[in-house]
Amino acid sequence: MPLHLKPPKTIHCQNLTLKDWIAVFQYIDAHPDLPQEHVVQYFKTKPQDALEFTQATLSRKLKDCQQFEQ
Repeated sequence: MPLHLKPPKTIHCQNLTLKDWIAVFQYIDAHPDLPQEHVVQYFKTKPQDALEFTQATLSRKLKDCQQFEQ
């Protein structure tokens, strides 16, 4: 790779624990009208215990959660 070209930026997401996802779901339950992208930004920018995940991951987890509730 030529030196003047930078490698593509990758999005790094940590592995969230069950406790982390429960906190996310509780926040969503408390703010049902908040768009998913705002939920992602809220957790990414928390001063303490920030969580990094994408909107696509959140969407997939919500879908999985709904299947378990049925």
